[in-house]
Amino acid sequence: MRALVCTQYGPPDSLVLEQQADPEPGPGEVRVAVKAAGINFPDILSIAGTYQVRVAPPFVPGNEAAGVVEAIGEGVEHLRPGDRVIATPQGGAFADKCVVAICVQVLRLPSAHEQGGTADGIGPRLAGQWAPYLKHALKFVPTGEHMVPPLMERKLGEFSDEDLAALLNYYASQQN
Repeated sequence: MRALVCTQYGPPDSLVLEQQADPEPGPGEVRVAVKAAGINFPDILSIAGTYQVRVAPPFVPGNEAAGVVEAIGEGVEHLRPGDRVIATPQGGAFADKCVVAICVQVLRLPSAHEQGGTADGIGPRLAGQWAPYLKHALKFVPTGEHMVPPLMERKLGEFSDEDLAALLNYYASQQN
């Protein structure tokens, strides 16, 4: 599998793309094939080595993921391979696959049938965790100084690569 690895503390563009073996779930864990991963301020701080919980390199950052359960460990009863889930692993989401302890947080997403025809449950959950805090922080940024404030009115999935780069650069600039 591919993984973005923090081999030394630094800016986000210092992450290295590596090939790694698929992680195997242990008891009480699931392996998720990651289809989307959230990028947030704690990830930037972790990569820089300035987050309050400091992980020594090398490590795979990423604390928000959405994807499909591929394998389950012993004792996992409420999830099965093929279930669509959102998860908040303790790192590891910036990879094709990550292992998450179910006691941390793994939530099965309803199928399109269960939701009345739409299966779009990922964006609101991931974006909803950080958007209120980010909106509050950004009200102090003068309009036009950064591209970020107008972006906050968009839904996940409406961001272009340039928008995401602007958000990432904004977060990185706030460390100084």
